[in-house]
Amino acid sequence: MGWKKCGPYDAIHVGYVAQKIFPGLIKQLKRGGRLVIPVGEGGSVSLTVVDKNSNGAVTVVSETTVVRAHTDGRRITISP
Repeated sequence: MGWKKCGPYDAIHVGYVAQKIFPGLIKQLKRGGRLVIPVGEGGSVSLTVVDKNSNGAVTVVSETTVVRAHTDGRRITISP
């Protein structure tokens, strides 16, 4: 998960919905870094922010609900 050889990173953004926060991504964060990842399943997805402070402690906050747009090439369907 991620690109370990170029880390650690100040910031990581995940653009797909994950069922959980992957510990490997948190390990790749620098102290003071931030990970932003949509987490959930089905219609229940939240934009989650993971911060690693200067001591290496991690906090996780679910910021907001995500609305997903699906396209089949001709139309876009919005799902809550």
